[in-house]
Amino acid sequence: MVMKILAGVLAAGALAFVGPEKPPMKLGLWSTQVSTSVKVPGMDLPPGMSTPKEVKVKACLTQATWTKQMGGGPQAAGCKTSGEVWTPNSYASDISCETPQANATGHIAVRWPDMEHSEGTVHMEIDASGQHVVTDSVVTSRFLSADCGGVRPEKPEVER
Repeated sequence: MVMKILAGVLAAGALAFVGPEKPPMKLGLWSTQVSTSVKVPGMDLPPGMSTPKEVKVKACLTQATWTKQMGGGPQAAGCKTSGEVWTPNSYASDISCETPQANATGHIAVRWPDMEHSEGTVHMEIDASGQHVVTDSVVTSRFLSADCGGVRPEKPEVER
């Protein structure tokens, strides 16, 4: 449940960014690994939940998907960003979302050391159903190819 709420908050937050028109990274097929740890202060989580969860995804970055995700557009209902800082090779902001299911605040930081790599962190504090949940994610991405093959831009694929 918490991971579904986190995914929704992160996706909603992405719609609130207003970034440069041209991405600081190559367009094409990317492999992204996300490692997320979940903590519930005052509660010992079972071993399966207390260890970081790893997900690896292949995604096709096009100019259209960049513009939709980072270049502006409608802000997600209930979400606001503040303290946005863009540099030629980094982005950082605070985010807050209020929905009927949960309230969340967090900080997002992304860095592009070169056109073929990105790395970032996402720290979120979520209050849902009377529980306070803290998530920390580390995201690393690498460029694979200018050709996306069978990976469609709007449909990233989980790698097995």
